[in-house]
Amino acid sequence: MHLERKVQVRRLLTHILEDLPPAHPVVIAGDWNEWGRRLVQGALHEARFHLARLDHHPVRGEATWPSQRPLVCLDRVLYRDPVRVHHVQCVLDAATRTASDHLPVMVQLEVPGPAAFVRQGRPGPDGPA
Repeated sequence: MHLERKVQVRRLLTHILEDLPPAHPVVIAGDWNEWGRRLVQGALHEARFHLARLDHHPVRGEATWPSQRPLVCLDRVLYRDPVRVHHVQCVLDAATRTASDHLPVMVQLEVPGPAAFVRQGRPGPDGPA
């Protein structure tokens, strides 16, 4: 992985996280433009993120690009506790094959409300209760 790309990802994560409390739920989704997983794995480890894994399809696996004939997974969904992911899938149909060069990723997730933070003795996403 090119060093410049790693620096770019670290800066992006720092910018996103710098004003958020540590317990604040965060989801980052999009085209990472990464053919492997080294960059994503590094971001996960350093910023305590999890990778929402696509449910495996017997033929296409986790591939999201190119939409006409998906070969690789360039699109990732990262999340941080307390977010819970229940289901992740790549939407593959006639409309999604022509709408973009990437297939959309659909995620079903759960984000606890402020009451969940208060019960755990932590400030909520918007600060102390």
